[in-house]
Amino acid sequence: MHSVFAAALAVALLLFVAVTWLPGPSPVDGTGWAILVVVGVVVLVPVAIGVRLRLNDVEVALWPVFEKGLPRPLRRVLLGLVLTAVASFVLSLAHGDPELSGPKSYGDRYWAEYGRNHHSREVALTKAQYEVAVEDSQRDLLSFASCVASVGACVAFTARENFRVDRRS
Repeated sequence: MHSVFAAALAVALLLFVAVTWLPGPSPVDGTGWAILVVVGVVVLVPVAIGVRLRLNDVEVALWPVFEKGLPRPLRRVLLGLVLTAVASFVLSLAHGDPELSGPKSYGDRYWAEYGRNHHSREVALTKAQYEVAVEDSQRDLLSFASCVASVGACVAFTARENFRVDRRS
């Protein structure tokens, strides 16, 4: 069940990443749930997968099981999911302004941190620049979480197949 949940979560996160590329203000913005989902995915999916591996006493390398144990259509879907997630993460990192981070709004004023490390300063933004900065930061977070969830789905499906093979023998 962990495997199906992680795969479905990765697909949902990729759909939300796609939504942030649409023109106009981001429909994902304003609720704060995106960060909650990302933290949940980045923390809970690996913990659940780790517990599953530990409970099933998986001590073998998982790649041979993934390569030979999983059905070919499932392998292709999982690899496609991982490649799509990684591509969306790379594209999201390449797209935005790397110097601009932490967009904030207060009433009709918009600003963000400009710069890196301890050399950053706050700069005022127009509403259009603010919306672009928000979409960029959401895209980065959601695409990273989709990478974690898709890799977690691969590991979970592989561990489940390994457990099934061990129970048969």
